Amino acid sequence: MSLRIKIKSEQSVEGDLGILLDSKHFSVDIAAYNNHINNFIYLGLTADSVRGYPFTGFTSLMPLRGIEAEVIYNLRKWLSFRNLTQP
Repeated sequence: MSLRIKIKSEQSVEGDLGILLDSKHFSVDIAAYNNHINNFIYLGLTADSVRGYPFTGFTSLMPLRGIEAEVIYNLRKWLSFRNLTQP
């Protein structure tokens, strides 16, 4: 099935806020982000196509929010342990 769909380009506005704590043996980096995407095009299964290519779908507003954290522990000058978390 061929469907004529007018696709608009994606537009996004993003904000980030973070804090970094650093000492001789520890480093901790915590950041939060908030991203709003207008005309978000995403992968999904549909029977539609645009100009012969499968059309996967879109939504008018897609908010993406999250927190990232990274902890680094320096065991020695030449050895460190790193953990990155993105819930």
